Amino acid sequence: MDGREHYAFILLSSILPLVGVAAAVVLLWNRIVGPADLVAFGVMYVVAGLGVSVGYHRLLAHRALETRR
Repeated sequence: MDGREHYAFILLSSILPLVGVAAAVVLLWNRIVGPADLVAFGVMYVVAGLGVSVGYHRLLAHRALETRR
């Protein structure tokens, strides 16, 4: 995979799930999905994103995270 393909893959794999969730929310609004669900989704999305970012930062910048094979 070259740089362009890798960039396109990363962009697609981070945006496509959000588009799917948005489509599901629009189709299922007031049946299964409500405002509390959107708040929970937003909080967990931010928490997961921060966790991944902190892990990569520790691994790549400080070499302070030891991983196993």
